[in-house]
Order: sequence, then C-alpha cells, then structure tokens
Amino acid sequence: AQQVAGAVLHELRALVDRSLVLHTATGRYEIHELLRQFADEKMAASPAASATIRERHCAHFTAALERWELELKDSRQMTALQEMRKDAENIRAAWQWAVEHRQVAKLGQALDGICRFYHWRGRYQEGRVTCKAVASALDATTQTDERLLLARVLAWESRFCLEPGRVSVAATRLERCLNLLEGLNADTRAVKAYALTLMGWLACDAGDNENAQRLFQDSLSLWQTLGNQWAEAHALTGLGQVAWSRNAYDKARELAEGGLAIRQAIGDKRGIADSLMLMGLITAYAGQMNKSVRLRQKMVAILEELDDRPGAADGLFALATGLVWLGRNTEAQSLFRESMAIHEDLGSSEGIAISSAFLGWIDAMHGSYEPARIGIEGSLRTLREGGQPRYTGIAILFCGMVALVERDFARAKSSMGEVAGIYDKIGQNDEWVVATASLGYVALASGDITGAQRYL
Repeated sequence: AQQVAGAVLHELRALVDRSLVLHTATGRYEIHELLRQFADEKMAASPAASATIRERHCAHFTAALERWELELKDSRQMTALQEMRKDAENIRAAWQWAVEHRQVAKLGQALDGICRFYHWRGRYQEGRVTCKAVASALDATTQTDERLLLARVLAWESRFCLEPGRVSVAATRLERCLNLLEGLNADTRAVKAYALTLMGWLACDAGDNENAQRLFQDSLSLWQTLGNQWAEAHALTGLGQVAWSRNAYDKARELAEGGLAIRQAIGDKRGIADSLMLMGLITAYAGQMNKSVRLRQKMVAILEELDDRPGAADGLFALATGLVWLGRNTEAQSLFRESMAIHEDLGSSEGIAISSAFLGWIDAMHGSYEPARIGIEGSLRTLREGGQPRYTGIAILFCGMVALVERDFARAKSSMGEVAGIYDKIGQNDEWVVATASLGYVALASGDITGAQRYL
C-alpha cells in the first residue's frame, strides 16, 4: 500500500474504521472484490495515473518475486511459499503488465520466481502460458538482453513440459535455448547450466545413461564455477540417479549423501526430500527394504509439510512401492490411490498410469488375474506414449507375470523378451533379472530344458 499507492498508516486506519478495508489477523490489508472493481473503474478514468500506479505495482512485485525465488531455496521456503500464495493475483497482474509493455529487465528479475512458484504448486499449464507469452513477444528479437531472457524462458517452458510427459516438446525447447546462447555477448553460464541439468534428466528418463552422465557433469562444473550450491546439489542428485541406474549403489549413495549434505547446510527442505527419494531407491535396490521405507516416510512428511503436491504424489508412490516390497499391500493400495488422486488434479496421465499398473500388480498378487491384466494393459498404453522406458518396462513385466501364472506362455514369452530388451539397453537390474528368469520358466513349461537352464 505504501510503495504502490503512496498510502500512509492513518489513511489505512481510516479506511478500516469505515469498513472499506479489512485489516486481517495476519497483518494484511484486504478489500472487498466489488470495492476493488469500483476503484479500478475510477482509476481507469485517469489513464496517466493508472499507468503510474500499475508501473509501481509491477516494480514492487517483480522485486518481490526475485526475493521469494531466493527464499524458496533455503530455510525460508515455507514462509515464502505462503506469501506467494496470498499474492498470487498480484503476481499474475504484475507479470502481465511487464509482458504487455515489454519490460525486459523486470521480466528477467521475476522469471525464476514466478516459474518456480508455478512448478512447486503443480500449475504446469499456467507455467507454460506464462512462458509462451514472453516467448511470443521476443520470438524474432536480435537484442542481446532479450535473447538471453528468451533462452531462460524456453528452459523453463521445457521444465513445465517435462511433468506431463511432453518429452519431445521439452527437448526442442532446450535445443533452441542452447542455440540462442551461442555467440551472445553476455554471461550465459547459469542459463546453460540449467538447460544442461534438464537435458540430463531427459537423457536419464530415456535410459541414455552415458549422455545423462556427461550432461549432469557439465552442469555440475558450471554450477561449481558460479558458486551455486543449491543447483550443485541438484546436479549431484542427477549423477546419483545415473549411478543407481547403472547399479553402482556405493557410488550412487556417495553422490546422494553429497547432495543431501549441501541441502541440509542451506536449509533446503524440498531438496532434502529429493535426496531422501534417491536414497530410498538406492537402499531398496541394495536389499535394505525397511531402511528404504523409513527414508520414504520421512520424505513424504517433508513434502506434505511444504504442501508440495507434485512432490507428494511422487513421494506417496515411492512409499507405496516400498510397502509392496515388504508385503504390506493394503497400506500400499491406499497410498497408490492417494498418489493417483493428486496426479489426476495435476493432469499427469503418466503418474496416474504407473500407480494404476502397481494397483493391478497387487490385484494379481491377490489372485485377481483378469482385472489385474485389464488394469495393467490400460496403463501400459499411456506409458508407451510417454517415452519413459523404465516405467514402461515395469508395466510390461507385470503383464508378463500375469500371463505366466495364467499359463499363457506365448504372451508371457513376448512380454518378458521385450522387458529384457529394454533393460539390456538402459542397464540390467532387478526387473531384467525377473524377466530373464521368467523366460526360463516359459522355456521349462515348453519342454525346452536347455533354454531354461541358459535363462536361469
């Protein structure tokens, strides 16, 4: 009120006394929507005054977004998130004004804050719209500052495309981002490092571990040069994920613990949850199931405290899979359904599909083979379109195991052969072992003793 409207305290008190403005218990001043609209009409009658006020409003909230973005990375993140939620409409209005008036400096100041807020809240569609508005305005620019901003926008747009599984769109945006950075007379290291980190996750999800390793390592080197510990921890987590995919569990644990130590030092609770997610995977695949579940429970508690809905959906799924490994299927079913409900709200078809596949697998373990097969096959169609081979392989594995117990050996052989082929490419792991052993059972049932012995 002071910075935008030039209000002073006694004026605000007078408005409160007349019930024109409400002073809330949190210390904020609020106005009824009808009064706000009336005031907006009055302001519109004075275009020059209106422009001045909106410019001040834009300046105030773009500066706030810059501050909030930094706070979202450390121990102040919960407070920052609450403040941003309360000012969501102010944030949107300030951003829109800056876009309409092509205020590159203010857009650059606010970009990371507004995009991180939308990503944290799972508002991917709003994030894409936010980025596209700027990308369209700057599409043909030749100005250095505008090209740098456009590159940053494209990197963020790719991030919003990753979550709903628009992998090819994300890859295209990142490629254009890096092309824009070529030859720019500006410090492009942070933008390049961010793009490389995202490309590393794309490669990791596609099972291209060698390329993912290189991309994460290149981004880590740049972040270390820039002294950005928060981003350095993210790159270490990526490298840990690659090591896990290669079954190098000791190396994966070392990298995960390195990222966790940084996040604990700077107070990044959201990042700590990411590290716990990876450590839960590592301990599970190393056979420490109870420890894995404890790590995942701690992770879910953090994400729920932070009201991170996308993170909570993934965390609940991870915890549910750990409970399945321990035979606690009833608890797991409940968590899978919670995860699915969040993914439905977020519009994530892949998230829904993988939880649905695991629910089908639980049905199969309880002897309900036909509903299991129908559910898993439905999930598999979505997962094949998404382009993430690891989860696709798991769903095919479930299909093959249902076929095996139903003694449909031709279908079991086809499914297990496909699974083995997927994990031959992205790294032989537990799923590869189960698929190959299952091929041995199929051979045995067919009287192929030699083949069964070879597979087993």
